Amino acid sequence: MKKIINTQRDQERQDSSRNSKGGAQEVLVALLFSAILLQELSNNIIRMIIPIDNALGIVMLALCFAIIVVSDFVFSKKIIWLIIFILFEFWIGFLRNPGSITTEYFLFFLVFGLSGLLGSSMRMNVKKIILSGVIITGINLIILGQNSTAYIENHGQFIFGYMMQSGMFVLIIYSLNYIQEKSLVYKILILLLTSYTTWLTISNSGRGSILCIFMFILIYLIFVSKYKMSKYIGFISIIVGIVMLRSIETYLVLIDEILRNYDIVIASIQKSIWLLNHESLMHGRTELYAEVFSFVSLPSLIFGNGIGFYERGEFTYTHNLVLSIFSDFGIIGMVGILWGIRKFMGLLKNEPKEMLFMYTILIAGTLTKLMFSSTYWYSSSFWLVIGLLLIRNPGVRENNINKIPNDTVECT
Repeated sequence: MKKIINTQRDQERQDSSRNSKGGAQEVLVALLFSAILLQELSNNIIRMIIPIDNALGIVMLALCFAIIVVSDFVFSKKIIWLIIFILFEFWIGFLRNPGSITTEYFLFFLVFGLSGLLGSSMRMNVKKIILSGVIITGINLIILGQNSTAYIENHGQFIFGYMMQSGMFVLIIYSLNYIQEKSLVYKILILLLTSYTTWLTISNSGRGSILCIFMFILIYLIFVSKYKMSKYIGFISIIVGIVMLRSIETYLVLIDEILRNYDIVIASIQKSIWLLNHESLMHGRTELYAEVFSFVSLPSLIFGNGIGFYERGEFTYTHNLVLSIFSDFGIIGMVGILWGIRKFMGLLKNEPKEMLFMYTILIAGTLTKLMFSSTYWYSSSFWLVIGLLLIRNPGVRENNINKIPNDTVECT
């Protein structure tokens, strides 16, 4: 009888320990994913606590190692092979394009790239990730306070817009999907926070952020919303947008005049009008794109010029994700992009709704942004996308998004 009682107590202790570890793991994963999804906002907080360069990357790696310690973490074999391939490409890059930029990208990959790739293999609770993102956004609004204008003057509107848009996306998803059973006071507070963040973001964003916001709305309407009418609205919006492009300046001037009647100023609209009158909306990007092809030879067409080649020659980056990958990896990289698009379409059609929240934020906030600005070596969320594309299976609609992929190597 005593043996039975002792066995039951041992089992209870094991269950309690397992639940405690599981709870700690969910919290750590939520913090890691929210830091990845809201990289700029998280960096804004971390810099106040740890005033050193790339402190956020150090925190991300620390979270990864903590999760590995407290959980039954498993490595995907596909992720391992991808990391080996990238490290090999960096070795080639150091041989072909020695310089500070290749070293800088290598360090970025070791910090932000590994954080995103490791994160893709972790069990996740999307609700807690979104809630963590809401908290991070709220803290940033408190930090900014009345100093958002000063921040914009010091860093630029496009940086402010890219920083705030991820918080806006998280808040909108949280407001539409997670507050139905909350108290009326809580709902009002969240809706006010969402409205304020949305207005702050749109009114102070650059052109790239506005495109990201437009993409977010389209993806949500077409793939996430449960209402059929939303899908029709999304497709109609695409058609209307294409039609408006033919006379974009006329429509922008009209919208600006209407808003000015209500003392509303949207910085991206005014900047776009100025560019259309003085140069073009591309603002020098066309020349950068053309330079990519000026370096093409037969070997580089297939294998690329190597990591850091373009930046070393032009002292800037391509401002386009596709061309950056083409410059680094050639046609091999283009094949990867086509595979990724095909895989993403399958995931959007077959994944559970909560995973669609993640994909919406990642496509709108990361992939769309990288088509116009920044570099993918610095973006942990880009590498999270790559990891998810490798691991997730679009042919199986899982009810449990926390399920570990089959193609894994257990970390013990």
